[in-house]
Amino acid sequence: MCILNTSDPTYFKQGCNPSLLDLSICSPDLLHEIKWTVHNDTFDSDHSPVEISFNYGNTKGPSVRRRIHWGKFGKSINSILDMENDIHSIQSFEKLCNQEKNNTLIQDMFSEKFPPWWTSECSYLLGQKRKFLRLEKQSRFNPYWKMAKHIAAKLRKRIIHLKRSYWDRLCDNAGSSKTSFRIIQSLRIRDIPQQNTHQLIILEGSNITSPLGQANVFGSMFGSSPISEGIPLDFSGTATPMDSKFSIRELLQSLPKKLNSSLGSDGITGRMLRFLSSVNLKKLLSLVVWLSGNIPLSWKHSVIIPILKPGKKASELKSYRPISPASVLCKTTERMICRRLTDFFLKENIFHPHHFGFLPFRSCESLQMVFFNTLLKARSNKEYIIAASLAFPRHMTLYGLMVWSIKLYRLVSLVTQPAGFINF
Repeated sequence: MCILNTSDPTYFKQGCNPSLLDLSICSPDLLHEIKWTVHNDTFDSDHSPVEISFNYGNTKGPSVRRRIHWGKFGKSINSILDMENDIHSIQSFEKLCNQEKNNTLIQDMFSEKFPPWWTSECSYLLGQKRKFLRLEKQSRFNPYWKMAKHIAAKLRKRIIHLKRSYWDRLCDNAGSSKTSFRIIQSLRIRDIPQQNTHQLIILEGSNITSPLGQANVFGSMFGSSPISEGIPLDFSGTATPMDSKFSIRELLQSLPKKLNSSLGSDGITGRMLRFLSSVNLKKLLSLVVWLSGNIPLSWKHSVIIPILKPGKKASELKSYRPISPASVLCKTTERMICRRLTDFFLKENIFHPHHFGFLPFRSCESLQMVFFNTLLKARSNKEYIIAASLAFPRHMTLYGLMVWSIKLYRLVSLVTQPAGFINF
């Protein structure tokens, strides 16, 4: 899913900074067709009205929805990959997927405009009614006519129920005040452009209002704090089970379970990988070479979306958190590597017994239960324990962690014997 929110805050409260409390999401195929705007008038509330509309311009025509015919896509891409002995590169596979995606696009035209109480169930029943009426004209059998009448009666009952319930909900929401009518009237009057002061980004005393300038400022800020401590690559000459090739079982376990997950800059979704046959998945798996360590260029490219932190000033650069949707193939490879490393560390007992983070069948609740059990034992034995809760910043290096551990050891040694200190 994709986030429609911009830097415009939607929640205002006295004594607090405005924040992006109300988030709006949509599917990736509707991202470029939706317009998201926030109105300044809160109508005596702490939330600003949010308007979501389709960008069809001034032309009034039938609604068009573009979608992929997944059956044709799966057959087409599997037939092309079956004719080839091997996939040459990740770039060629991405190009092939995008080409077949464009070839199998379907445009649905919606000339009818349904009322606001219309649901997907009504559309399904209407389609079934038309289907059986068409079959009745072709075959002239009584069963089709009876089924069409049964579905038509069910559709009429559903429409009557939706009409009455929609009017009741509308009356309940409107209430005695005229807030709803004020909101509707404000949404209709949009001729005068308004200047939102919260869209300004202040950098060294100067205001930056252009989207391109703000994008360059965010890019330079997010790229100015790289990892200062490199990872030593001490490769061993002897082969280990960790160096073996990935199996098809590891790939199937690491495939994204959510078919409509956010896609990266390459345009490949998790559903595309699910439609590949086992033979073609093995061909794709041969491109992921564990020993070479070569990473495709498309995996290193992503679109960074700045999200305002709750309770922070919108005009400061440090008040934004970067979100970058990565490639689905890159995330799948990352899951395979993480699974193999986790299995290896668990078999070799490398993790500390009190390590509970990011491990299977363990969580922060398990750590709380262990601490609570230790606390009850100390209380029953009339003993005492020392607990220290530390929150390290994200840019903390290994040297900084060692310095903090030494300081904590000295602090505990002043209170109790060093032998009672447990290394962590």
